[in-house]
Amino acid sequence: MRRCIIHTGLHKTGSSSLQNFLHLNSRRLLRAGILYPQAGRHLGRKPATQHQFLVRSATRDPSNLHGDRPRLELESEIAATAHETLIVSAEYISFQMFGAGNFAFPDYLASLGYRVVLVTYVRPQAEMVVSKYTQRVKNMRSGESFAAFADAVLGSRMHRYLAMREALARRGLEGVFLPYNAALRREGIELNFLRAALELEGRLDADGRARLVEELSRRVPPRRNESTGTIELALCRAIAREINADGALPQAQTQVLYNVVSSVLKRSWSYRDQKYSMLTADLIDRAEALHGADNRRFALAEWGRGWEEVFGRPEPAPANDLEVAPAPALLRSFERLLPRVRRQVLKRLAQRRADIDAPRAAE
Repeated sequence: MRRCIIHTGLHKTGSSSLQNFLHLNSRRLLRAGILYPQAGRHLGRKPATQHQFLVRSATRDPSNLHGDRPRLELESEIAATAHETLIVSAEYISFQMFGAGNFAFPDYLASLGYRVVLVTYVRPQAEMVVSKYTQRVKNMRSGESFAAFADAVLGSRMHRYLAMREALARRGLEGVFLPYNAALRREGIELNFLRAALELEGRLDADGRARLVEELSRRVPPRRNESTGTIELALCRAIAREINADGALPQAQTQVLYNVVSSVLKRSWSYRDQKYSMLTADLIDRAEALHGADNRRFALAEWGRGWEEVFGRPEPAPANDLEVAPAPALLRSFERLLPRVRRQVLKRLAQRRADIDAPRAAE
């Protein structure tokens, strides 16, 4: 029986880097009998590297904008392409299954004759919350405070790893959970997943797997160590509050705005930013109170090791969010930069809206 490996995310576990790697190396993988399908990834102006559109189509999701087209494209591609293993990747799958309790996507792929295996990466919840917050604010999807965000999401279903494992067991689904930890960061998500996928794939022997990993390791893009700055995040948050005052704007309008902020800051040499830090002792303690006992049970059941043995002991850092710890020098830079950044962002937002509205007007 052919196998389907579904990479479900989670969010903020290197999914975009992995999807880009699979996309760029899809031809080489296919020569090894592994299909990373194009279906559902080429529906917009710019090809996507993940299968979110496919997932929404195959599960008849109410948010699906493309009808049956992605699903039919997948079935045609499967029929026309010689392969033994199918790999599908989209963080949205984890939300469907573990957030909404909708397991239609793995059921759909099983109906096509695949033995389905789900691969999910997990990381410590306090660390995850900080990463999710910075991403959401940088995308200008929200201007909420860190405290409000942490209160809302720290205990969410998407952070309950033991419950996720138990949900797969109840459904009779084969699942593998992998740690997004320091060892993975050293190796890179791309090679970590490739090794795991090849072991699950099961056809290549150890030498064949090693040769393919060695070949593709030379094709991993250079890793850029980018961190979010405290002033940078405060600027994004202030503007997000303004542009979302009447409700969250569509992501198609806001997704390019962070580049404007980044560009303005790169041209501003007279300020010094700090790495944004909210992994405080209080947040770590709150995560431990909510998830610690279940984390330990999960790690022993999944990996046969203790949670701290896998992830290490968290190291708290002082808070430097300007709303929490308003350092005078950072505040002065923020106040000086805000008018300039705001003007450029609003100009780009107006252009973005015009670009989106123009095709609609032509129709």
